[in-house]
Amino acid sequence: MAKEGESEYCYKTYQWGNELYECVSNEKLSPVEIVVIVVVTTILIILVACLVRQLYKKNTPNNGNNSSDIYDVIVVGGGIIGRFTALQIKETHKEGNILLIDQYTMPQSHGSSKGHSKGIQRANWNKIETCAMKKMKDDSISEWERLNRICSRPIVTKSNALFIGPTESAFMKNTLTSLKKYPDCQQMKFIDTLQQDYPNINFSDNCVGILDTSELCLGADEILKQILETFMKLGGIKRTTKVIKVTPGATISVCTDYFEYRTKQLVVATGPWSSSFLHGLGLDIEFTKKHAMEGYWKLKSCPETICPSVFEYKDKSIFWTNYTTEYGPSLKLGFAGKEISEEDLKNVETMHDKEMVASMTKYVKNKFSKLITDDEPFLVQNCMYTFTKDRKPIIGRHPEWGNIFLAVGMSGTGFGYSPAISNIVCDLVLGNEPKYDISEFSATRSSLKTEKK
Repeated sequence: MAKEGESEYCYKTYQWGNELYECVSNEKLSPVEIVVIVVVTTILIILVACLVRQLYKKNTPNNGNNSSDIYDVIVVGGGIIGRFTALQIKETHKEGNILLIDQYTMPQSHGSSKGHSKGIQRANWNKIETCAMKKMKDDSISEWERLNRICSRPIVTKSNALFIGPTESAFMKNTLTSLKKYPDCQQMKFIDTLQQDYPNINFSDNCVGILDTSELCLGADEILKQILETFMKLGGIKRTTKVIKVTPGATISVCTDYFEYRTKQLVVATGPWSSSFLHGLGLDIEFTKKHAMEGYWKLKSCPETICPSVFEYKDKSIFWTNYTTEYGPSLKLGFAGKEISEEDLKNVETMHDKEMVASMTKYVKNKFSKLITDDEPFLVQNCMYTFTKDRKPIIGRHPEWGNIFLAVGMSGTGFGYSPAISNIVCDLVLGNEPKYDISEFSATRSSLKTEKK
């Protein structure tokens, strides 16, 4: 008989189990009967579990995992380009069903968007700018300033950037050429002026300086956070899962390690992982991936005379330095060093390149000895950059599949130029003509040596 507070059903179930146990213990059941009971019980459990799952799916609003859903757009890649693009599409196409997928938990700390701070300058030291790149840069700077005015928390700080090096170097010539287009934003500084204005920095005798007064320091972590928050408030869906295979077609199949998603249009913003991802889409494009490091040095004091950002080309590498409060008042140095393979990307968080750290330490010791308390950095973090052969991004439609859009290979400009880049992709997805001539960013341009499988 059931005890007080115990249902009759529970009592009967308990009694049945007890009798079954006694039967088995007393060998009243044959082995065949035991096997039949176990099999039948297992089948019943599976059927009940399936029924519960179907009832849950039926009574739960769209959770982004229903394989019968066909999304309007799926964006693969949760870095700055992927997030900004997903947000712009959702803001423009409010009723659209937009899914953002990244293999790491967002906000993630693995790709090129990692880091507390980024920057954008009008100066360009890599190459002579094309009209499209200049326009994208100018529009991005304006957009960052606009966003900073309307965001709930500050994301941008106005600053200066000092570029130093020998007058005859290509680094300085390109920098000066790019800044000539902005006469109000540049100042030429020779050695005497440099030593007077920045007494805490050690300059070589043949050094000249160019000051870019238009730099914006971008709060990368805060920007990524606010973009994702806004995207989800508008009804966007995000999922943390790794894409295993994409099958193009009128309806695109995106298979992940948990679900198969289907979409009308796909945006590829896969950063350092683009080589293998594009290979799966029939494109063999050569990318160079570089291991980058950021080191932090404690300061003796908080000097007012140190230029917020210093850029110098030395020993075939670019060193960029700025004063920061990310981990207390400190000097932050960024340095892109050795090439790495896509296999290395799995371990980028734990990489420790002693040669790179030694190069960074040597540079800081020689250049900023008057500022730092110790020669060695108190913290070193890893990052990575992805470059195309011609140092231009790949932006536009897939050459074979018109409903697949590419935004990869940013070559160091991704974060700063992300407002303009995401605007281009958004226009393409929504069937609008981009405001820029993007032919130079095509995936089939000859300088990439692209081959179709």
